[in-house]
Amino acid sequence: MYLKHYYPLEWWSSVLNSEKDEDKIRFFVSKLGNIIKTPSLKNPSMKFTISGSHIVAPLSVIKRVGENMRIEIVSKGPFTDIDDFLNRINHTKVNIAGIDA
Repeated sequence: MYLKHYYPLEWWSSVLNSEKDEDKIRFFVSKLGNIIKTPSLKNPSMKFTISGSHIVAPLSVIKRVGENMRIEIVSKGPFTDIDDFLNRINHTKVNIAGIDA
């Protein structure tokens, strides 16, 4: 309870990263509200991370983005803009469905 009270962002990101059940993760995210931010191409990650006063969701929360796509995006990131993203990724690993998602 000490960590949850004094370090809530760290505690919640740890809880979200350790949880395997997607329904529980959705429930927790719905309770956290605007503390959770959407995944970012500027700092792509494979797990929930803390940025300032928010928790940034990983790329895995996006539907139709598979494991190979996530690995490719995280390994080539961070990206400055969408053109940088399109120029640097391997298009055999990140297909049009992944880009659209």
